Amino acid sequence: MGSIFKLTSAEFKKIFKRPSIFVMAVLLVITILSSLAIFNPTAITDPTITYDMATNSSDYYDSFYDENKINSKKEFDDTLNKTDKVIRYYKSLNDNTIKLTNYYNEVISCGEKLSTENNTEIRHSLRKEFTTHLGNFLEAYKSLESLAEFPELTELALTKPTYIGYTGNSSYYLSQGCTGVSSLYEDCKNESKTDTEIVNTYNVEGNKYKEHLKSTLNSGTNFVYTSIKGAAIEFNSFYSSYSDSVISGYSKIDKIQESCKNMTLCLTNLKNYLDTLMKSEFPVIVMSNDDYHDLNNKLTEALDILDLSEYEMGIRDNYVNVKHSLELLNIRGLLDSLTQAETSTDNTRISQVHLDISVVSDMEILQTTKNNNSNDILNNIKELKGDESISNISTAVTNYSLLSSTYSTIINDIVISSIASKYNKDTYSNLYGYEFKDFNTYQYNERITTNRYYLNNNKYSNSFASNFSFAQDSTIKTNAYDYMYFTLELCTVVIMVFAMMLVCSLITGETESGTIKLLLVRPYKRSKIITSKLLATIFFVITFMLFTSILTFVGGYFVYGLSSTPVLAVINATTAFEISPLLLMIINIITLTLDILFFVYLALMISILFKNYPASITCVLVLLIVNFALNILFGGTFWYTLLPGMNLHLFKYFGNTFVSMGAGSGIAGAIQSVLITGIHSSMSLLFSSFLYAIYSLVFLAVAYSVFQKRDF
Repeated sequence: MGSIFKLTSAEFKKIFKRPSIFVMAVLLVITILSSLAIFNPTAITDPTITYDMATNSSDYYDSFYDENKINSKKEFDDTLNKTDKVIRYYKSLNDNTIKLTNYYNEVISCGEKLSTENNTEIRHSLRKEFTTHLGNFLEAYKSLESLAEFPELTELALTKPTYIGYTGNSSYYLSQGCTGVSSLYEDCKNESKTDTEIVNTYNVEGNKYKEHLKSTLNSGTNFVYTSIKGAAIEFNSFYSSYSDSVISGYSKIDKIQESCKNMTLCLTNLKNYLDTLMKSEFPVIVMSNDDYHDLNNKLTEALDILDLSEYEMGIRDNYVNVKHSLELLNIRGLLDSLTQAETSTDNTRISQVHLDISVVSDMEILQTTKNNNSNDILNNIKELKGDESISNISTAVTNYSLLSSTYSTIINDIVISSIASKYNKDTYSNLYGYEFKDFNTYQYNERITTNRYYLNNNKYSNSFASNFSFAQDSTIKTNAYDYMYFTLELCTVVIMVFAMMLVCSLITGETESGTIKLLLVRPYKRSKIITSKLLATIFFVITFMLFTSILTFVGGYFVYGLSSTPVLAVINATTAFEISPLLLMIINIITLTLDILFFVYLALMISILFKNYPASITCVLVLLIVNFALNILFGGTFWYTLLPGMNLHLFKYFGNTFVSMGAGSGIAGAIQSVLITGIHSSMSLLFSSFLYAIYSLVFLAVAYSVFQKRDF
C-alpha cells in the first residue's frame, strides 16, 4: 500500500509539473467566463395567483369567491369536480362488474345445486332462490344502475339494438336482456312449471343457458364494446335487407328507402357514439390510430353515400349505385374485423377500459387526501381574510389552484399508466389519443411520485425550487445553482477531454519515449504501476472538478445570488424527498466526476492497447464524439440503453431529466441535446449503475491484463 501511495504521489507531482496543466486551468476559466455569454435560461412559470384591483387581503378573498373572476374558486372547483367524476366513472364501472359478477356466480352456484338436488322440498326452495338470483342478475344487467351518472356512455347500450351472443344475427336492446336468460327467468317464475321441468329443460345435453349467462355477463361488463358490435351486426342486417330489396326491383322501393334510412340511422348512431367515446375527458375505450381513423373515415364516406336528395330517392339506379359504393367501401368488413375480438396485448382492435380495483382504490385515497387538503386551505383562506399582509392569502389561494392542477394531473397520469401497463410499447404507442404516443413509463411514475408527495404533504410546487435544468431556471429568479449546473456541464467536457489525453500520455506517451521502462526495472509490480497512474489521474480529475465547482459557485453567487428554497428530488421515480439545493449540487458534481472517470477507464484501456500515442489519442477522442452523436441519434431506443452513453450522468435519476429535456433552444438547446440523455421506460438507477460498473470493470480488466503481459 505504501509503494502505491509513493508511486501515485510521484505521478501526481509529475502531472502538475506539466505546462499543459496551466493551459487546462486557463481553458476552464475561459469556459466559465464564456458560459456567462451563452447562459440564457428559460424563466420558470410563476404559479402565484393575482387579481386586478386586489389591494388587500379582503379584496383578494372576495375575488377568489367571485365566480365571474378569472382564477376564481369556482374555476378550480370545476377542475376538481371533473377529476372526481373520472374516479367515480371507473369506480362505477368496477361496481357494475363486481355486482354483475357476484349475481352471475350466485346464479351459477344455485343452478348447480338445483340441478343435482333430489329432495323435493329442498329443490323447490332452491328454485325460489335461483329465481331470485336470476332476477337480481337481469335487473342489474338491464339498468346498469351503477353507471347512471354517465348516460352518454351507456345510451347506445340501453336504447339502441345491441347484439348479445348465441342469438343468431338478431339484435336486442341491452335493457331487454338476453332472450335465453330472460326466458329462463320467466319459466322459473311460472308456477305451472314444475321444478323437474325447470331442471330437465335447462340441464339437458347441448343446452346453452350457462353460455347465455356468461355472454350476458360479458355484454353487461363491456357494454361499450358490445354496443359497437351490436351496431355492426345491426348494419349488416339492414344492408342485407337493402341489398335484397334492390335486387328485387323497383316494386320494393318503399322497403329500399326504409332500409336506406335504417342504415343511415345505424351508422349515425355509431359515429356519434364513437365521437362521444373519443372526446370523453377520460379514456373509455382504446383503439389503434389506424383503426380509429379508418373507421371514422369510412363511416363519414358511408353516410355521404347514403345521403340522397329527394330527387335521387325516386330513381332505382341511384340505389343500385349506393349498393355498389357500399360494397366497394367494405365498411361491413371493417366493422366485422374490429369486433371479432377485444383488445389484448397481441390484438389491438377495440377494448373498453377497465382499471384494476387496486388502482381505483389508490385514486379514492388520493381523493380523500384532496378533500382534506381542500378544507384546510379554504379554512386558511377564511382566516386570512383580514390579514394585514396580502402575501399570505395569495399563497393560500395559489395553493388551492395548485391543488386542483396537481390532483387532476396525478389522476390522469395514474389512468394512462394503468392502461399502458397492459400493453407493450409498440402497441400503446399506436393507440389513439390520451398521450399514448409519447408515453414514457419512467416519466409518468416520476410525475406521479412528485404529485403524490405534494398531496400527501399539502405542499405544492410553489414551496419548492424546480430540479436543476440545463436551460431552465429552478426558481422564479435565476440563481447561482442554475449557473453552476449549466457551466459544470460544459467544463466537464473540457476536463474529460484533458483527462483522457493525460492517461494516454502517462501510458502510451511514456511507452514511446521509453521512460516507462525506468519504472518497470524498479521493484514494483506492474499492477501497482498502472494503479498509481490511474489514481493520479483520478486525483487530477477530482482536483479540477473542485477547482471548477468553487469558481462557478463564486461567480454565480456574485452575479445571480443564492437560493435557499429546497428542491423536491425524486430518486428512481419512486421516492420523493426535500433537499437543499447545495446538497443536491454536490450530488450532481459527484455524478459528473463519475462520468469523467468512466472515460478515463476507457482511455486507460485504449492507451495500453495502442503503442502509438497519436493513434490512442485519436481513438479516444473519436469514441467520445461518437458517444455524443449516438446520444442525439438513438437516445430514445431500447438497444441504446445497453450501451454506456445512456447510462452515464446518474444525476438524472434524482428527478432532473424530464425537467432538462423540456426546455432549451438556440445554442443552449443544441448543447443540451448532446450532453443530456433521457431515461428510457426500461431504465432505473440500479440498471444504469450496474452497466456503469460492468463496463468500467471490463475496461480496467482488459487494461490490467494487457499491461501485465506486454513486452516493453
